[in-house]
Amino acid sequence: MVRSILLSGLAAVTATHAIAQDESGATPENGDAILVLDASGSMWGQIDGEPKIVIAREVISGLLDSLPAERRLGLVAYGHNRKGDCGDIETLAGIGAEREAIRTAVQSLNPKGKTPLSAAVEKAAGDLKFTEDKATVILVSDGEETCNADPCAVAEALEKTGVDFTAHVVGFDLGSAGAEAEQQLRCLAENTGGRFMTAANAEELTEALVEVSAAAPEPPANVKVQLQATDQDGGPVITEGLLWTVTHGASGDVLFESEETGRVEAEIPKGIHDVRVERVSDGAGATGEINAGPNGGAATLPIVVAVEATLDAPETAPAGSDVRVAWTGPDEDNDYISVARADADDDEYDGYTRTRQGNPLAVTLPDEPGEYELRYVLDKNRDVLARAAITAQPVEATISAPETADAGATVRVEWTGPDYDNDYITVAKPDAEDREYENYTRTRQGNPLEVKLPDEPGDYEIRYVVDQSDTVLARQAISTRGVEAAINVPETAPAGSALEVEWTGPDYDNDYITVAQPDAEDRQYENYTRTRQGNPLSLRLPDTPGKYEIRYVLDQSNTVLARAAIQTTAVEATLSFPDTAPAGSDLEVEWTGPDYNNDYLTVARPDAEDRNYESYTRTRQGNPLAVKLPDEPGEYEIRYILDQSNTALARGTVRTTPVDGTVTAPESAPAGGETEVEWTGPDYNNDYITIARQDAEGRHYESYTRTRRGSPLMLDMPDEPGEYEIRYILDQSKTILARTAITVSEAEE
Repeated sequence: MVRSILLSGLAAVTATHAIAQDESGATPENGDAILVLDASGSMWGQIDGEPKIVIAREVISGLLDSLPAERRLGLVAYGHNRKGDCGDIETLAGIGAEREAIRTAVQSLNPKGKTPLSAAVEKAAGDLKFTEDKATVILVSDGEETCNADPCAVAEALEKTGVDFTAHVVGFDLGSAGAEAEQQLRCLAENTGGRFMTAANAEELTEALVEVSAAAPEPPANVKVQLQATDQDGGPVITEGLLWTVTHGASGDVLFESEETGRVEAEIPKGIHDVRVERVSDGAGATGEINAGPNGGAATLPIVVAVEATLDAPETAPAGSDVRVAWTGPDEDNDYISVARADADDDEYDGYTRTRQGNPLAVTLPDEPGEYELRYVLDKNRDVLARAAITAQPVEATISAPETADAGATVRVEWTGPDYDNDYITVAKPDAEDREYENYTRTRQGNPLEVKLPDEPGDYEIRYVVDQSDTVLARQAISTRGVEAAINVPETAPAGSALEVEWTGPDYDNDYITVAQPDAEDRQYENYTRTRQGNPLSLRLPDTPGKYEIRYVLDQSNTVLARAAIQTTAVEATLSFPDTAPAGSDLEVEWTGPDYNNDYLTVARPDAEDRNYESYTRTRQGNPLAVKLPDEPGEYEIRYILDQSNTALARGTVRTTPVDGTVTAPESAPAGGETEVEWTGPDYNNDYITIARQDAEGRHYESYTRTRRGSPLMLDMPDEPGEYEIRYILDQSKTILARTAITVSEAEE
């Protein structure tokens, strides 16, 4: 076979694309990015005595001063508004916001809540219109995702759906967060082609943010191009014995030369240039041109090459079997050996194997007996270079199984047959098509094997099915008979209690006992227990009083085999505790109630829903037990809550009274030293004495000591002189209970 040869020039820029400016003069690729900042509660953790959020504020403020004016930024933060809210994500500054607006937003962050870092990155990507434009997100986080999202999966989705999405990630002080946190953050960056860096202190955080936010480098003057000589009709590439020359399209200067190679790669200036290729063996050559740009180029060269192939395979083989085929041929990308009906067109086939699978290789014959051809096919133009006839001979199978069995039972089936990969034994209705079935088992599971019958009584067939064409090779009839079950339970029981259920039934794998509304469908229920849990078994009743049914349900079809009515009766609870108590104290509560597993006592605002609370204690902790009151004075409710439905069974009101405190310290102290502080106050667990700047919020401080250290206690003074306050802080709400001014003076030399 004779073909002419095509020269293909494929240009590939190896550095960053050139930067395109928009009408405003901004540079989207170098200038548009959104900083996503972790403001979850863990950012109050300290590095060398300074909270991480304070470090982050200072570093970002410095970064804003150092970045070029054309570098456009936005800001998204999470965890700064509410505790326990995975939706606490907010865009604080849109793309192109003034640097001072971004700085003010960062300075105002007050870490409180959870870490929905995946959703925050998704929000930032949306703000950047990542499905339309290049988008860059810079995430700073000190811990792992805490809102049931998978950062790896989110990164894959953003990379797949975005035009050019990149997430750079800086893990800040990850030492205490563990390996899982680092793995999540690294995955988020790497799955989007971004950088992952870690920072243990302010200096490293500065370096990391500067590096990931730096502008992309200017593109090189030259671009890479690939040159190859191929069959004019898309046939094989000549891989050796060619001389290449590329000359400048305007000056004629030689830009590139090679010796006796096939495919070549060269770096040349952008533009349209001239190319010549010559075959060493006979001097045949051709000329063309190449467009050295992002889209490459091509030219046709009139070199002649002969293309041949051979096939060596058996003349007969069982239908559906794999036959070994030895071959010779050009073995170009995606060439293949096909099997097709002898009268089929060259580009038609019943199956194929790529030549890259080896030599010899296996080709699977159709499982329908008949006359076929094996063919060597040139993938680029679908030309058949060689062919060999082969006859597919019939194969047989047999089935041996019981003639009758219980509906839903698992029966043993003996079989014979070809056992091709993925062949299977099915149970099907007699009039069902070959590919239709109720259940199946692959023949690779062994011989004999087990097949699960449908749990609806009736007539069925056991079949041997060839997977390739879903053809039935053998079948045997089987009749299934009905099975029965019974339920034995009391007529009444307390709502929410654990009910002992005696039962009889087939106990098939995953059958279950349910409690359901009387008018509920068979597959609907309130609670359930698998029959494999024993007999009798324990079933949790709903904690809402009313009429229900206990049911035996067949798992395969979710059919109810037996049912029994039951009435659940109301349960009660009582609470006893003082009418008033100091805010923030532990309130002792005596209670009565069902004490079901995970029932709990809560303290809640009077208008809060039953499932909402300020604090809680499980009833299993004893009687009486202690409930932690909020440290904000006011009126609250103590509630007995049924865990199953989060329903309040009993409630009572308590008024919390204010607590007082004092702090006494010298009017001044030297910077960097220690000062003695006397205090009075409730001394609740983890209350602490701080020194803070006079305008700082209650949770912000320079240093602290827990009140459990006693009174007086020693408190470290800041290194920087100035006006400060000594404060008594309630740990629960970070409320300032007492304060006194102190001047930190220059330390004496």
